[in-house]
Amino acid sequence: MKLYSFLALSFSLVFAAQVQAYMLDDHYIGGDDHGYGDVIGHTNMFDVAGLDVAVSGTQVTVDIYTTFWDDIGVYGSLALNGKGIGVGDLMLGSSWNPNGSASNGYLADNAASGTLWSHAVSVDDAYSTTGGSARLYALNGSSNDENLLLSEDFLSAGVYRDGQEVAVDRASRKVDWLSGNSASWVVSSGKISFMFDAANTGLLSDGELALHWAMLCGNDVIEGAVPVASVDEPSSLALLALGALGLGWLRRRV
Repeated sequence: MKLYSFLALSFSLVFAAQVQAYMLDDHYIGGDDHGYGDVIGHTNMFDVAGLDVAVSGTQVTVDIYTTFWDDIGVYGSLALNGKGIGVGDLMLGSSWNPNGSASNGYLADNAASGTLWSHAVSVDDAYSTTGGSARLYALNGSSNDENLLLSEDFLSAGVYRDGQEVAVDRASRKVDWLSGNSASWVVSSGKISFMFDAANTGLLSDGELALHWAMLCGNDVIEGAVPVASVDEPSSLALLALGALGLGWLRRRV
């Protein structure tokens, strides 16, 4: 009976790990939200629900679950370049230092007051509806302003989240393309995914990976940190359960 109770507990732990919604839920609002809260505009177009991170060696995959996946390029008349609202770049760091508190969604946090990002995956075509090539950049400026572009750099009108970093400033002399580190991105049903090689960046060395992403208008932003050392826990639990099954089979044979 003890063995079967252990098996039941093991499988319940595996199931609980599998049904967990996201590794990082979107509880970040940031400023300026213009009083709209988490999502500015239509939630069926701009909502970010959460993200998952998977690490295999130095290869990292970040899946961002957002309704924006099939609305890339909307509102062309509001964009300075006439192409509409595109996909933002993925900001990265080895630690997360937001301004404010979780209780109010970090409403005081923006590019000027929050985390100084050390790296970013920058997409080559922010208006592609399928994804494509990208570049991993080291951000060497002493402030986000020296490294990044803000939501207001892309829109000519409309309500958006001012002051939020959304893209790498490729024209800045403070950013360096790490040409030896591969990067890409993919749009699929319900999510936008970023893949990159973190070798020699230090991003995985402290056991925590900080992330920030938004579409170029900043209508919804997800930001936070995940413990990169624990991304394989569900697999470990599954192996534990299988091991227990094997033990039970051996006892029956004896």
